[in-house]
Amino acid sequence: MKKIVILLLVVCSLSCSSQDSVLLRLNYEKGSEYLVQMDMIQDMGAMGMLMNMKMDMSMKVADYQEEVFSTEMKITKLAMNMNQGGVEMSFDTDMKEEDLDMMGKQMKAQFTPMMAVVIHSKTNQLGKVLSTETKPNYPGMDQITNQSSNIEYPEKALIVGDSWTVINEVAEATMTITYEIKGIEPAVVLIGLTGVVSGGGKGDISGELTVDKKTGILLKTKMNTELLVQGQKTSSKVNMTMKKVN
Repeated sequence: MKKIVILLLVVCSLSCSSQDSVLLRLNYEKGSEYLVQMDMIQDMGAMGMLMNMKMDMSMKVADYQEEVFSTEMKITKLAMNMNQGGVEMSFDTDMKEEDLDMMGKQMKAQFTPMMAVVIHSKTNQLGKVLSTETKPNYPGMDQITNQSSNIEYPEKALIVGDSWTVINEVAEATMTITYEIKGIEPAVVLIGLTGVVSGGGKGDISGELTVDKKTGILLKTKMNTELLVQGQKTSSKVNMTMKKVN
């Protein structure tokens, strides 16, 4: 009986030690460029507004010094469709001025300045955004970096089932997100996420991420958010991809 117990312990030990582990780190190449594409559907419930926004962003790794990446990101394309109280509104940056209706021209005037903004960020190898600056300055644009292509990794190597929690301040809200390793494959790492929002609104977050195992780049994001803001329920679904183009 004693030998059987010892054998079982040895087998268990070998099984545990043979689990795949991964040390997640950002490994951008200096000069590389990426295309980030986002598709967001937002339902503002009682306000009677449904919005679908598609946005393309370019990101360039401008420099790498002392384990810190300097990146430049800007919006290259934006399209939006809204329905508010049965009234349809749409806008697309690819549309010519003469093809826009009155509402489209108003939206163009609002979004055109955003298209000229470059978001300059410094990020370490753990994915933590150290600083963000927009040129020219445009309030709120710095939050796009935090929402689009970043996830902060822990110091230690991870195995399936490991989790870690990150707290971010976004606008007037605090987002507390717990990430969990769901799978480690030859080329990618699968991560699940759950979280809560507090502050300006209260709500829940859920989703899943696909991370490139070698470079630590966030390849795919699916995130659902349910919020209660001033008694009004809103929900959003975000799908995002990131791929190297140069």
